[in-house]
Amino acid sequence: DQQNITVRGQAICRRRSVKGLHIELREHDTFDPDDSLSTTTTGPDGTFEVRGSENEVGSIRPYLRITHKCDVSDDMKCRRITEIDIP
Repeated sequence: DQQNITVRGQAICRRRSVKGLHIELREHDTFDPDDSLSTTTTGPDGTFEVRGSENEVGSIRPYLRITHKCDVSDDMKCRRITEIDIP
């Protein structure tokens, strides 16, 4: 069955909103690689909305993958990835 999901939120690091973060809506798959449903970027105030749909036999298990530099020192070139399950 086709299942739709919309996630709205705000990215915050150290009590400040963060603009320009890459937000990806993904869906856990047991036997196949996880599916990417949609991507977006946070706005000037850190807010975002991402929508996706997936055709699955059972319930979808969506999660957000957020790529950011929160708690990474400025002299480091790396980024962190945080994944948050959507209930």
